[in-house]
Amino acid sequence: MEKDLAVMRQDPSRPPALPHLSPPMTDFGTTEKLAAYFVKSGYFTDVRDVAQGIVKIMAGREIGLGPMASLLGVYISQHGKVSYGANAIASAIKSSGRYNYRVKTLDDKSCTLLFSEGGQEVGNSTFTVEDARKAGLLDGPNKLNWAHYPRNMLFARALTNGAKWFCADVGGGIALYTPEEMGVRVDAEGAVLAEAPAPAPASAHPQGAAPTDPTPAGAITEGQRKRIFATLREAGVSHEEFKLYLGTLMGLESTKQIEPDLYDHVLGAIKGGEVRRWLDEQDTLAEAASERELD
Repeated sequence: MEKDLAVMRQDPSRPPALPHLSPPMTDFGTTEKLAAYFVKSGYFTDVRDVAQGIVKIMAGREIGLGPMASLLGVYISQHGKVSYGANAIASAIKSSGRYNYRVKTLDDKSCTLLFSEGGQEVGNSTFTVEDARKAGLLDGPNKLNWAHYPRNMLFARALTNGAKWFCADVGGGIALYTPEEMGVRVDAEGAVLAEAPAPAPASAHPQGAAPTDPTPAGAITEGQRKRIFATLREAGVSHEEFKLYLGTLMGLESTKQIEPDLYDHVLGAIKGGEVRRWLDEQDTLAEAASERELD
């Protein structure tokens, strides 16, 4: 019997057990201490207390993520719905020891991923811009991401569909969704964007008094514009460069034309380096065009 078990363990055709099916025993007290440190650090604004930190770490452990990856890659709604960043799901699949995927096609129109189990191909998952249109995604809360970063969005949808179809046990019984699939606004990397606080109701102002911020309705506040300028300085982007970015990609002439629902997206693009990368790409294209003219 023991010999038979040894042969089974050595059989290369037998898929290895998934990490989350036999997770390492982690002391709850250690998890609680880690969560307390995460909260105290102040770096994770969506983790307001130790309990929330513990829940995120445990949700990440279900798919084999470590504590830090869980804090960064797990998102839990106010109603307790769990979703994972595309990178976290991709990591869980590739580190499972049983499943894998590879990119067959990826462009601005479609993404096809080939999935395998135990080294054998089991199927493919394709998601197209036409699929996104039929699902109403191109006009949804993440319409800007679909317009400017279609490959990122197509990859995430093809990945989660494939995970459900071909790697169901990677989630340990939890269906793997990204925040975007749950209708949450995300940035180009799939991270959840913080919602801007709702404006104070008219009754909050003394009778006859005007709001302290005279910014007209439909535009971001002066304070938000100042934060954009400060973030541009930190990112090394000049006002003229940012004006070029706004005009080319968003059709805007000034930061005064940025609407409130675009504010988080714009700020995230500056912080995440997307504005700088776009500007660098324009410089590269201009240099290449200049060299062609010289030839």
